[in-house]
Amino acid sequence: MLEEAEGGEVNQTMIMYKSFVSLQQLKQYLAILIDNGMLEYAAETRLYRTTEKGRAFRKAYDEVAGALRPKESRLR
Repeated sequence: MLEEAEGGEVNQTMIMYKSFVSLQQLKQYLAILIDNGMLEYAAETRLYRTTEKGRAFRKAYDEVAGALRPKESRLR
């Protein structure tokens, strides 16, 4: 969800379809991300945007996930 809203302001429907979650799940996740300062919601435009904190979290998460992936040489 942070990735979907990172490129600019996006609406709830775009996040939901790109994240492959139900509306109920989306509302729960958006609330958590907003409460933790990783996502911003502009009520006047009804759009979401990833904050600097959210971008930093995503970067750290991607680095950890990359380190945990098996190396090509180990699979052979």
